[in-house]
Amino acid sequence: MRRLSCLLFPALYAATVPSVQAQKSVTRTADSVVVHMAIVPSSAEALLSQARATRLRVDSSLQSYDALSRERFTLTFALRGIGRERTLTRDERAGNVQWSRANGLRINLLGRRRESNSPFGGNTGPNNESAIPVPYFPGKEPLWGLGSSFVTTGDDANRPINPLAAGAESSYRYTLGDSLTIGLPDGSRIQLRELRATPLSGNWRVLSASLWFETATAQLVRAAYRYATPVDFLDQARRNPDPANRPPRWLGLIASPLRGTLEAVTVESGLFEGKYWLPRAQIADFRVDAPSESVVRGRLEQRFQYSTVNGTLDPVPPLPPATLALRDKSDSLWRVDSTFVFTRDSLLKLGSSKRDTVAAYAAYRMWEDSSWKPIRGQLDSLRKSQCAASGTYVRYRSRYGRRVPAEVSVPCDSVKLANAPIFSGDLMGQNAAVWGSNDRAALIASLASAMPLALSPQPIKFVSGLEFFRYNRIEGISLGGGLRQDLGPGLRWEAQARASFADRQLNGEVFVDRAVAGSSWRVSAYRRLVSADDYGAPFVLGASIQNLISGLDEHFYYRSAGLELSGVRNRSLGGGSLNWRVFAEHQSAGVAEAEWVVRRLWDKKAGFSQNIIDTLGGGTRGVFSGAAFRWRATRGDDASGWRLATDMRSEAAAGAVAYGRGALDLTIERRLPARLRAIATGSLGSSVGELPLQRFYNLGGWQTVRGYTSGTLRGNSFWMGRGELLYEGFRRLQPSLFVDQGFAGQRSDLFSGVRQLRSAGVGAAFFQGLFRLDAARSLDAGGKWRINSYASARF
Repeated sequence: MRRLSCLLFPALYAATVPSVQAQKSVTRTADSVVVHMAIVPSSAEALLSQARATRLRVDSSLQSYDALSRERFTLTFALRGIGRERTLTRDERAGNVQWSRANGLRINLLGRRRESNSPFGGNTGPNNESAIPVPYFPGKEPLWGLGSSFVTTGDDANRPINPLAAGAESSYRYTLGDSLTIGLPDGSRIQLRELRATPLSGNWRVLSASLWFETATAQLVRAAYRYATPVDFLDQARRNPDPANRPPRWLGLIASPLRGTLEAVTVESGLFEGKYWLPRAQIADFRVDAPSESVVRGRLEQRFQYSTVNGTLDPVPPLPPATLALRDKSDSLWRVDSTFVFTRDSLLKLGSSKRDTVAAYAAYRMWEDSSWKPIRGQLDSLRKSQCAASGTYVRYRSRYGRRVPAEVSVPCDSVKLANAPIFSGDLMGQNAAVWGSNDRAALIASLASAMPLALSPQPIKFVSGLEFFRYNRIEGISLGGGLRQDLGPGLRWEAQARASFADRQLNGEVFVDRAVAGSSWRVSAYRRLVSADDYGAPFVLGASIQNLISGLDEHFYYRSAGLELSGVRNRSLGGGSLNWRVFAEHQSAGVAEAEWVVRRLWDKKAGFSQNIIDTLGGGTRGVFSGAAFRWRATRGDDASGWRLATDMRSEAAAGAVAYGRGALDLTIERRLPARLRAIATGSLGSSVGELPLQRFYNLGGWQTVRGYTSGTLRGNSFWMGRGELLYEGFRRLQPSLFVDQGFAGQRSDLFSGVRQLRSAGVGAAFFQGLFRLDAARSLDAGGKWRINSYASARF
């Protein structure tokens, strides 16, 4: 996961505007008043040129600072349409950073704590003791994540193009945006002006950026930016010049799609000594769309508090002789390393075959391993002796391209670091007092005016593999492929075709969609198999594998063919998502044809049950047109005493019959003493008009009332309750007890006390509910036990 975030951030790495009259508004904060003013006529090119020149002039006068540096890195995971986002890992660290022009960096690690629920291990996130973020040093790139120093546009296809770099005019159009005046507590005023960098193409290497400069000095005060288009990780990895680090071709069959989107980066600075704008808050949000409709979201946050700027720092104690000796050896090897890298790259440019490339990189790796191995051994030995003597070890580092010397002091006691007094609140809590930001939403909103200007079509790609594989009771094995082309900015088209073997059907879809900053829309024409259930994700790879092995396909299906306009709007890290669609389609039954499952090798009676929609008369065939909406949101976090999850959905259509249906799920979680957590879910849904059979509510199965087969009760209305008590005392396993109860049937019988489903059982949630194993028994007379395993619990 950390490698993905590094590729995304940072790879997570002109015109004159006439006078425009802006509306005046005033925003009051605790320490300042922000007054939006009319734009003053000026030149965007002049502001950009002044900003480049001012940067060097101001840097030359900065001598030192002392700052408290904090960083928090969070990853969450979710399957689309199934449950809430769950935290995979969170890492938080804090340290004291002192920089001086004479002595470089001194970093004292004050605290480090981490919690991981990831099934991939507990080392997700930054782990280097010298990785405490450094706010600034002369020559450091002010746009966070685009490198550690001023860069030019260059010809490196693996790096973004910095809009402030020399020569970036060939990739951006610069215009003046809004302006504002900040009123400071001492009565003085500072005027800011926005410079919008608008990409001329839709390549991922260019940014949509809103940059705010102080008009008097042209220093960058705040910024918001994001990549113009998502990043195709597999495509970028194939461009790696080192053949040993290129992914094999077969990986694209099982790991596609793997696309990363840098949703927003914001940088906010503060004024010090009346002269220096130094970063105070930096936040980056990104997401990775992975196979099986899974989504990984990440947030990297940094906060800086300065105690002195250009003040007097404590004297620097001399380094111990052993450390000096190792530093001299390391510096010597770094100089040789630079020579080797230069020689290697020169050979690669002259290389005439793949063999030349492989040989050059292989020779470099062999030299690197043999040369640095003794140094690493001596560093480990020095660390042990320092920990035994003082409880703290000191490392000498050269950071930021080996241009800034750094002395890093780290306490040896990891328990002490995790419980350091610098930390407040639970690691998995929001801790808004430390990490809150009032101005970030307004900064991100300003990006809407800096969208890419032109299309830049990329080559058409053929896509196939596990992305198009599925297995269910209707189709049996279903395989397909498609043609895909990115048009930029955020725009693409795709044509898919799919063949199923059991029912011998052809399906397909042609669509155009656009995704920008957490929201997307799509126009499509299709013929597809559709799940009739409100819960679950029947077409993801995990569901297909379970169907193939056990035959316990608990979904019902029908076919549809038509036109659709749909969209999604997401909020980052635990926020809400709105899915909507407007459609006109013909709906018909899907007849179950698949029979074979792996379980039949030892159980001759194993196999799929019938598709209820087919056995009840094929559903209501005909043409329907209408609209549907679904809103999901979560309040609270993993450390909250309370958490509320909401799932609200509605649909209305007319055609063969006219109907409307709506439902609401509310899930409340409460932390209890003794590491217990109580979870209660209440659901209610009903309809108006004549609800077609394929839009009935279904009850039974692991998604609703466990202990019964799916569809045991069906109808045009339903209610359901689920209760669970989990024990969270174990790191990766949470055992539980649960009870379920519900009813589905006619609207007139909704609360009449007719037959209801009741069950109870025991379960185990792995990695905070990413995977579940439940054993449930129906409470009817003669009830039997049912065991289900599945990914990502819905509630």
